[in-house]
Amino acid sequence: MKKKTSNRTHFLWAVGGLVFVTIVWTVATIYSAVQLGSQLSAMNNRLEVAAVARHSRNLSYTTRVLSALTLHRNATIESLDSALQIASRSETIANLLNELQSEIQTEELDLTRLLSEVTELEPHLSRLAKNLPHCAVCTKLITPQQLVQISNLLAQVSTFSTAASHFSTGEHRYLILLQNSDELRATGGFAGSYIIATIAEGKLQPLIIEDIYDADGQFTGTIPAPPGVDTYLSSDKGLRLPDANWDPNFPTSAKQLFQFFSFGDRGEFEGVIAITDNYFEELLTAMDPIWLPDYQLTVTPENLTDVLRSDRSDFFAGSIQKKHLLEQFQNQLVIQLSSIDLRQAAMITLSHMYQKNILLYSRNEQIQTIIEELSADGSLISKNSTAFLAFVESNVGINKANKHISRAMAISREGTSLRVWYLLQNDNEPPQTTELTEVGNLSPSPTLKTASAAANHLGYINYQRILYPKSWEITSLSYNSEPLPLSETTTETIPYPNLKETSQTGFLVTLPEKSVGLLEVVFTLPETTPTPLELELYKQPGTLPFPIWIEPTTPQIFDTNPTMILEKNSDTIIP
Repeated sequence: MKKKTSNRTHFLWAVGGLVFVTIVWTVATIYSAVQLGSQLSAMNNRLEVAAVARHSRNLSYTTRVLSALTLHRNATIESLDSALQIASRSETIANLLNELQSEIQTEELDLTRLLSEVTELEPHLSRLAKNLPHCAVCTKLITPQQLVQISNLLAQVSTFSTAASHFSTGEHRYLILLQNSDELRATGGFAGSYIIATIAEGKLQPLIIEDIYDADGQFTGTIPAPPGVDTYLSSDKGLRLPDANWDPNFPTSAKQLFQFFSFGDRGEFEGVIAITDNYFEELLTAMDPIWLPDYQLTVTPENLTDVLRSDRSDFFAGSIQKKHLLEQFQNQLVIQLSSIDLRQAAMITLSHMYQKNILLYSRNEQIQTIIEELSADGSLISKNSTAFLAFVESNVGINKANKHISRAMAISREGTSLRVWYLLQNDNEPPQTTELTEVGNLSPSPTLKTASAAANHLGYINYQRILYPKSWEITSLSYNSEPLPLSETTTETIPYPNLKETSQTGFLVTLPEKSVGLLEVVFTLPETTPTPLELELYKQPGTLPFPIWIEPTTPQIFDTNPTMILEKNSDTIIP
């Protein structure tokens, strides 16, 4: 009898202990969940990041058990477990980022630990992206459209883990092209300088910054110049490195750049990153003004491009003045970056990548696929586009007129006729009368091989290109109501890899200071063109977002509220 009583007592103690452990476990889980929610809602500093990570780790013990009990098949539990695994690593990653930020001035920046941590996130990110659309609780809290968007975002974020794994081993040399959008070119601006960045075995080596003419001076051969460059920029020397970013399809220009740098004895590069000064101008708003002691100058967002550009007449191979200025700016910028708000800097970077002010290309197929998934490859059009239209400007006046050039567009369709108005406005102040006398006529002579004679003013000398499907035909072209003879334009077919065959028509237009220019183009479309027409519109890197009117209803096209603002390549419906 005593034995039975003893067994019953032990059983009751076991049940009681299990109940007690369950209650404590449940209370701890609920407490951690409440604390996690509280910390997430007010996460603004490192302490809160640490708290989020701690509560996430506590909760993850529960989700791991539940995940095992459900044989890893419950999408809600799997989603929660993946999210907690990611959040639990946030403190480590945040600490590593802060360490790197404090060490940014060192000769060699060791990225190995950060790259390793980011690489280990990939399976959790992929699992979360897979399960989130099927998460029962999530569908109650988030709309189906938002779930799809979040899943797509998670899939894109997971690509960073793949990239981190790639850069953890081996040597990777990247060319960073600095483009001045005040002198607009096809991929964003005149490329006056560049940086060579090398990551070897996960460690960032000291950056090398040079003037574009250093590498150009090493090339003694001749490459035929494309239309536009040959007449206005080549000086009978063919295509040169400073104009190698002439093609608006960035992967094409990137390959041309690789060829020139190889000829210029700068070795091979795995990839290229093109950045316009618009990005650096906004980045400077997140930090204190940069003092250049050797030049007794303070660099601000307002004077950045004025300070960093050199007089073009001083450009020659081996010149060290501009290189010295850029190196000092780089050194002072690095000092400032050691204290910048990393989240603010990240948001600025993503915003400019979205607006195509940061473009990337890699020879590595895996990395290039990631770049394309992020829509950061700078392709002229998307691969699945059936109809597209691109207006591409190139400043051949060798001046900085584009800082105060704005634009707008209107599109109207009637049957197989598509009419497009492209407006350019030059808000630059005119030069003094004496300068005007020296410059004379704004338009360069057709036989002129360089437009340097126009450098003393801010009139806009624009080699305008229009790119459109080969099946379309331009039947009418005018500028400020004056017909532009099609015989004076240059039209060619460009067989872009992976893209539709493209026609390109180019011609010169000029726009004096304080004036407006209106280009009107009429296309004849094939009879088989669908109604409505889904048209992809091109946003040129280095330009500000601009308004577009679709099927304007008044003669004063640009006096009403626009249909849309073009911030990146965008599909729109033309009735």
